[in-house]
Formats: sequence, structure tokens, C-alpha cells
Amino acid sequence: MTSFHAFLVDSAGRSLRSLFAYARDMERATAERYTQLADMLSAHHNDQVAALFKRLADIEWVHVYEVSALCVDMGVPEDVVQSRPTDRLRGAELPDPGELHYLTTPYQAIELAYRGEQRAALFYEDVARTTPDAEVRELAQRFAEEERRHMRELDVWRSRYPPPAADWDDDPDPANEPE
Repeated sequence: MTSFHAFLVDSAGRSLRSLFAYARDMERATAERYTQLADMLSAHHNDQVAALFKRLADIEWVHVYEVSALCVDMGVPEDVVQSRPTDRLRGAELPDPGELHYLTTPYQAIELAYRGEQRAALFYEDVARTTPDAEVRELAQRFAEEERRHMRELDVWRSRYPPPAADWDDDPDPANEPE
């Protein structure tokens, strides 16, 4: 575990408030990133994958709402759940745009989302394993299982598409790059 990752696990594991703040920030950042990826791919006329990322963004916005609702249900007033600037990792779940190619296939897009959910599940498992707070542990385990459920759903999505061919990124008319 890197020292930055250890810091984040420690920060998120300090209290229910900090774990809720982290979870909400991560889901929000992921929704924003999926929207950004959808826009990027739409600009390259990869409409099928752009639509897939738009759908993923919509799902992540639902997760933001669910985290907020759970926060209130557990008696942690949402208006006091604030991230500190140093805690804004913007999400273990957050996909890296550098992993994306303008010819990305649906299978690869789902694989990218799957890896993000997997990182988030591992993060929450780390929090659950290392926090001394029983309530935080229970919530982190719940969040980890939720991320694992998302992985299972993405497995179903991925099964609908063929893996990419070896030459998936060959483009006889590649996008123009600025000189």
C-alpha cells in the first residue's frame, strides 16, 4: 500500500462523516469523469461507447444520491459531511482518461469501469480492515460489498460484447493531431 493510499484509508476510516464524505466525493468524481469520457468519445464519433459512458455516469449519479440518503438514514446530517481539501483524492474508482483510446470498444470501456469498481472495493476493504471504529468498519464493508455487486453487474454487461480483435486500434483514417 502506497503512503498516499494509506493516508486515504486512514482519513476515510476516522469517522462515519469522513467515510461518507469520501464515498460521496468518489461517486461524484466518477460520474463527472464518465461524462467527460462520453464527451471525448462522442467528439471522435465513437457513439456506442460514448452512450455507454453516459449510462455509467447516470448510474454513478444515482450512487451519489444513495450515499447521501444512507448518510441521513444513519443519523449523520449530510450538511456536516464535508471533505477536507487534503482528502480529495477524487476517487479510487475514478478511471484514468489515459487508459482510453478514441477507438475503445464497448468491452474495453466496461473493463475500465470494472477495474474502477474493483479498486473501490479494495479501498473499502482496506478501510474496514484497518479502522478501529466498529461503525466505520461495518459501513466500509457495506460499501465494499456494494462495489463488488457493481463488478458483478459489469460482468453481465461485458458478456454482451466480444473481446476486441488484436487490431482493434487500427484506423486507416486516424484522427488529426496538432503539430
